[in-house]
Amino acid sequence: MPRSSHLVALALALTSTTLALAACGPATPPAAAPPGATPPAATPTGGTCAERTTRAAKEVIAVLNANLACTADADCVSTGVGSVCFDACSHAVSARGREAVRDASAKVDSTTCATFKQDGCRFDVPPCSPPSAPHCNHGKCE
Repeated sequence: MPRSSHLVALALALTSTTLALAACGPATPPAAAPPGATPPAATPTGGTCAERTTRAAKEVIAVLNANLACTADADCVSTGVGSVCFDACSHAVSARGREAVRDASAKVDSTTCATFKQDGCRFDVPPCSPPSAPHCNHGKCE
């Protein structure tokens, strides 16, 4: 599948996941603050389930897209793209960029998605077909 078609399919899958999670909220309503208490400051893990899923996916996919440069097929590898609050299957990435994608996933796991499961959030794992062998096409891994 051409890279542009693959990215469109990924965007549609993320949109579907976001829409499916739009009604998702915390499993139980947050406890009311005692009278006169100062409400806690907003945290980086804040937002609805759908907002966190979208924010995390955009961040990791941006890192993936920034790490596609190649000159030969051997420059490309396949890596899983996801975190505790989204899954975008496996994608080709430059061998040099694989660790950056993994680091981006770890970062969203510890920030945006840190309390995702505790908050009663969930996401549907998309149907992922087995990844094809990654290759270099016009300077980009696909």
